[in-house]
Amino acid sequence: MKTVLWIALQLAASGADAYYTHRNLAKPNYVERDPVARPFMHSTAGQVVFFSVGAAVPIAGSRLLRKRRHAALALQVAGIADSTSGAVFSATH
Repeated sequence: MKTVLWIALQLAASGADAYYTHRNLAKPNYVERDPVARPFMHSTAGQVVFFSVGAAVPIAGSRLLRKRRHAALALQVAGIADSTSGAVFSATH
């Protein structure tokens, strides 16, 4: 049950980040500030790839760590925090 909760939180945070970024990119003077994301933001397909990979890496990485009997909580929290901070920044700017 905890795994489902972590995955749902990660997907919700990534989805919010993607939504607000996509909304802001429709504005005429908006420029993506994240230098890693910037090359992917020129098309909707690029945005889908970027945010999908951004959600999949923490989910798959934490699964791999748990499978090898390592603590995965830090990776899960970091992934959710990263997406949440991106969504909050995009929503407020």
